[in-house]
Amino acid sequence: MNLSEIHPFVQVLFIVAFGIMMRRSIVRRLRRRRKTDSVAEARQEMERRRKDSQRQLEQHEVRLHDTARQTEAVLQTKLSILDEMVAETDREIARLEELLEEVKGIPSPLERDHSASDDPTWSDARQKLSLQGEPAQFVRLLHQSGFTAEEIARQMNVPLAAIQQILDDPDGKQSRAA
Repeated sequence: MNLSEIHPFVQVLFIVAFGIMMRRSIVRRLRRRRKTDSVAEARQEMERRRKDSQRQLEQHEVRLHDTARQTEAVLQTKLSILDEMVAETDREIARLEELLEEVKGIPSPLERDHSASDDPTWSDARQKLSLQGEPAQFVRLLHQSGFTAEEIARQMNVPLAAIQQILDDPDGKQSRAA
């Protein structure tokens, strides 16, 4: 059979049929490759996601360690401040105990006989608190303890000027000169 004897329409049909068959075989090969490729792609995607998860986990661990380190630093700072406060409190306790030992030997001017407080001369004596003796020592000790002049004057029921005069002369120099 000669190709020239075949009708051109039939020749076109053969060419179209041959093209369709070639196309199908190519599509089948591509699908097979895609199936194998899709499995490989899925594996690659799973591996990529696993690596991303691992990287995120490592980042979270780093953040956690940073937070722990910062928290530890803050706690250490607070502990050192508390230690300093405890030491300061111990020093203040020791100072107050020393002051208490000093005060034990000095009688308070207010510890006098209550019956004497009714006496007008006692009241006058309170008003004229001198710069010498036990009352002046008592006022100085109260001031060293942290009391203000106003508080001491109010507690002892003495004019503020007398308390300030005693405190202005802490060594009692004026009283010795008088």
